[in-house]
Amino acid sequence: AIAVLIITCPCALGLATQRLRTVASGAMFRAGVLLNAGDAIERVAEIDRIIFDKTGTLTLPELDVVNSAEIPGDLFELAGRLALASHHPVAAAVARASGAKAPIAGAIEQPGQGVRAFVDGVEIRLGRPSFCGADRIANDILVRDPEVSAVAFSRGDERHVFAVRQRLRPDAPAMIGALQARGIATEIVSGDREPAVRAAAQMLGISEWRAGVTPADKIARIEDLKRQGSKVMMVGDGLNDAPALAAAHVSMSPISAAHLSQATADLVFLGQPLAPVVAAVDYSRKALALMRENLWLAIGYNFLAVPIAIAGLVTPLIAAVAMSGSSILVMLNALRARNATPRRP
Repeated sequence: AIAVLIITCPCALGLATQRLRTVASGAMFRAGVLLNAGDAIERVAEIDRIIFDKTGTLTLPELDVVNSAEIPGDLFELAGRLALASHHPVAAAVARASGAKAPIAGAIEQPGQGVRAFVDGVEIRLGRPSFCGADRIANDILVRDPEVSAVAFSRGDERHVFAVRQRLRPDAPAMIGALQARGIATEIVSGDREPAVRAAAQMLGISEWRAGVTPADKIARIEDLKRQGSKVMMVGDGLNDAPALAAAHVSMSPISAAHLSQATADLVFLGQPLAPVVAAVDYSRKALALMRENLWLAIGYNFLAVPIAIAGLVTPLIAAVAMSGSSILVMLNALRARNATPRRP
């Protein structure tokens, strides 16, 4: 009876997954990925599609205003101060280019549209051209340079449009290729203009993309894919992406993302490269496979060892050695999660 009590090893079952989570999360941290959710590893391992936002996610967070000389200095400074109240990367480019230091008090951000405030009794706005009543000016700029993004500014009857150029993250094409090689479909769902999104998709080799979408449209796309049976990861950085990040099967944000997006995301990746997205997939798949191996090892050990102990064929000392050995075996197997190798579905 004592040998039976000793030889049973429920601790191996407990170690089977928890030890692997610890090892895998440490390996992912070294690869530049932080976990916000305890079950993120299992959910990442299940994904078959990744939806990317474009601005600030596939592109670098630092954008350039290319028509600064065309904007009057006083309005440029005012627009920069209003931009400080926004979490959008395009607005951040305007704020940085203007050199603004202090935001305008009482500014209100309208998700998916822009920021507005009152200064000396006059309303000022910064955001989508339609939000600022500057569609005609924006169209003129976009005809000359279809790949720029347009952010408009209005003060009373005055209208101006900033042309902002984005640069893809250096390893974005390689990252997309690596994901597709692992059997993961990719698409871009962005609120940016169609020419800019199309150009990015072509450079990255992504055939499926959507432009000019709202936060509600992103959620609708994710829900549609869920109904089709897809396990979707959402990768985004803006305040507008937070609802979509919450709706996805699992979500990821860069460290440069808005605070709300970082808090909503299940994983956060560090630095400018996108390689951590691929690393998260590889480590998660490896960890999930090892979790299953560990569970079978623990179950198989108890299935074989307990009947032997019941039959009286082992002493308590041998039972203690066997029990310890099963736990050590599970822990040693978990250490294999430190080195991920690509796993195809």
